[in-house]
Amino acid sequence: MLRAEDFIKSEIALASWRYGSHYGAEKASILIAQTLANRNRKWGTPWLELLTKAPQFDAAPPTTTGYPNIWDRSFLKLLLEMDGLFDGTRKDDTNGALYFGDTTNIQSKWFLMKIARNHDEHQIVAAMNSLTFWN
Repeated sequence: MLRAEDFIKSEIALASWRYGSHYGAEKASILIAQTLANRNRKWGTPWLELLTKAPQFDAAPPTTTGYPNIWDRSFLKLLLEMDGLFDGTRKDDTNGALYFGDTTNIQSKWFLMKIARNHDEHQIVAAMNSLTFWN
């Protein structure tokens, strides 16, 4: 039987892969998953509700659609991180980030004004090339 938490972890992994896979390695997807986990802990929003509402906090929609090759090495590495992200035991490499976006592709005017350009309230806490994370 599939447990509810396993279903949630798979949805987190899929969403993170869709946002981060085009950066070429699992690191981006893991950082994005960590950001989602930070939102869950900080805002107290249930996981599936958080994933449903994620687009309103995004700099741009996910670049990748569809599903990964489940035997792809990068995707398998992302899956290995899901337990620690879900239960909070994984080290937070985003330094508590709550928002993420590619600074070369911010499509949301709300995100641009309220997050990316609002340095008083939202500082950059991590970056991977143009993929940037704000608190």
